[in-house]
Amino acid sequence: MSEQRWKILAWALTVAFFGLGLGVPYSRGQLTLQEMFYVIAGTALFGVLLVALTKIPQRFWRVAGRVLAFLLLPVTYPVSVAVRFFSWITAPLRRWQPKNRYVRWVWGNKLATVCLLVIVGLFILPGILAEQIAPYEYQAQDLRNTLALPSAEHWLGTDRNGRDLLTRVLYSDRTLLGVAAATVIVGSMIFPPAIGIYSGYKRGKVDVIVSRAGEFVNMLPGMLMMILISMTIRPGYEAFMKNFLATPAMQWFAGSGTRFFLVLAFVACIGLFLTRKKKTLLVRKLAWTLLGTALGAISGAWLVSIDGFADFLLIFVIFLPFAWYGGARLIRSVVLRLRRLEFVLYAEAIGASTWWVMTRHLLPNVLGYIVMGIAGTMAAVAGSELALTFLGFGIQAPTPSYGSLIQDGADLRVLTEAPHLFLVPAILVVVYIFAWVLLGYKITQLVTLRQKNT
Repeated sequence: MSEQRWKILAWALTVAFFGLGLGVPYSRGQLTLQEMFYVIAGTALFGVLLVALTKIPQRFWRVAGRVLAFLLLPVTYPVSVAVRFFSWITAPLRRWQPKNRYVRWVWGNKLATVCLLVIVGLFILPGILAEQIAPYEYQAQDLRNTLALPSAEHWLGTDRNGRDLLTRVLYSDRTLLGVAAATVIVGSMIFPPAIGIYSGYKRGKVDVIVSRAGEFVNMLPGMLMMILISMTIRPGYEAFMKNFLATPAMQWFAGSGTRFFLVLAFVACIGLFLTRKKKTLLVRKLAWTLLGTALGAISGAWLVSIDGFADFLLIFVIFLPFAWYGGARLIRSVVLRLRRLEFVLYAEAIGASTWWVMTRHLLPNVLGYIVMGIAGTMAAVAGSELALTFLGFGIQAPTPSYGSLIQDGADLRVLTEAPHLFLVPAILVVVYIFAWVLLGYKITQLVTLRQKNT
């Protein structure tokens, strides 16, 4: 690193030290004039010392590093021996190649596996089982025990209304799962692939209309438009959803309808099991269709039964117009390359229909890109829900969400007395987004490698 960069780093550390020295005591109302003088003098001395260190030649630092390594040898040598012994013990395990392709994928993609385990273990399963595993009701208050620190009774403490933070985090997982599921199923698994494959394969006016519409949507400021749409349609939307969810059909769908669709799914599974070794293709297709319909209906009934369903459905409606173009453009670019390959040309030459070519030849070759788009959309949905709720236009109280938890914990009094109320949801959101980003990065690598091999 050059001397100029060292100086920039030194002064940046000095400014950070100065900001912490003044900002933290000032926020607590504990900074006197004498203490301020000590902070300024200490900061100046710290900056001069850092700048002086930049003048020391690099040879001195190399010699100092060797001396420090020699002094730490009694500690580092046993650690090095232990690491080598562990590497020798685990060498056969590292050379092991699983025969099952799914186990082989997990074994060869450890980063993606860890990200999946984090997402499923910290967010998906707790969100699905929130009502069963939550220790309290998410609206239960204990006004005599507000802003409590973590304890045996409340593992993550309580907020300023005396509500258990662990319970609200679990229900926030459920809210996040509901918003993400609705948005991803429609906004990443249906619309972008269908639009991208059709426009890339057919070209012509359809491609021009899709491209111009996507460029127009992409030109708009997404977050500002989401806030504007939310403010405009929320009053009428809430009245409509209140009446709609109270209809007998929706009451049956969220109640007895779940049991009916569970029976249909069980019948479909029996049909698939009985025809697993027989060439009854029509029956198996009907069974798979019935199973998919039943599982989709069960998921929809579960979403409708959640408190705050109207709010995260509104977020889905707001987010969908701005979420489709990125995935559709990516898939369109892939289809433009695939439509000129031999297997597509042969299918067209023997008279295959457009639907057959799109579903049998193009769709299987873009599945990796669809999964990659789902990973990116999951992270984007979490960020949008967090921003909208934090600004007051997303999930409304008393339904818990990560945006409302961070908003409650960002109060100055709460930060000084119980900072974990802000740190716990903020860290979980960062972990969620980071896990999906890493998973999407790994899937991108796999798709790129497969594309190069083909």
